[in-house]
Amino acid sequence: MRNKYSKLTSMALAATMIIFISGCGKKAVETVPAANNNTVAFQQAVDSYLQTKSYGLKAVKMDIVKDDNAQALVSCVITNSSRKWEFTLKKDNTGTWTVTTFEQK
Repeated sequence: MRNKYSKLTSMALAATMIIFISGCGKKAVETVPAANNNTVAFQQAVDSYLQTKSYGLKAVKMDIVKDDNAQALVSCVITNSSRKWEFTLKKDNTGTWTVTTFEQK
């Protein structure tokens, strides 16, 4: 019985050492999506626009199609809708983004 536990312990120790050695010296790979500083501003502009129009809707998932310093085009899914909506936004002199047009796709 003692010999059986000794073999199990040796095998567990060997497996642990192999796992430890195989992982040493390798740098962890992190995949970090590129941050877009305007994403939050675009989301707020679209949500504000929908709220002022009393549509009772909110942007759920947003993809930035085009973004330059003065104008942007975003595509998003709206609550209770399966269709994509595209919003054109424009930045004013104060740096605030506002929706100029929208279209359902």
